[in-house]
Amino acid sequence: MPIDYNHNFKCTQCDYSCSNESNFNKHTETKKHQRRLHNVAHTISYNCSTCDYSCSKLFNYNKHLETNRHKSRLLLESKIPNCSEESPGEEITPLKI
Repeated sequence: MPIDYNHNFKCTQCDYSCSNESNFNKHTETKKHQRRLHNVAHTISYNCSTCDYSCSKLFNYNKHLETNRHKSRLLLESKIPNCSEESPGEEITPLKI
């Protein structure tokens, strides 16, 4: 329960504020507040470290993997040797996702 400089009670999830703790406690029991807490707790994030891309839907992530941007960055990464993992004469192959 964050308190701002005006001693107001603020709910950062719902963008709600009040000056009375009793009202704030009532707010935390509302359906709106509970629904937002539930949504935040169950948010899934799909991340592509190659492109610094993230999204919340698997469909969008799969579409990203098919983009020219992703494919070109993946190809570029595969051409840059990593001295700690590469042995002499070993060919570098791109990762398949």
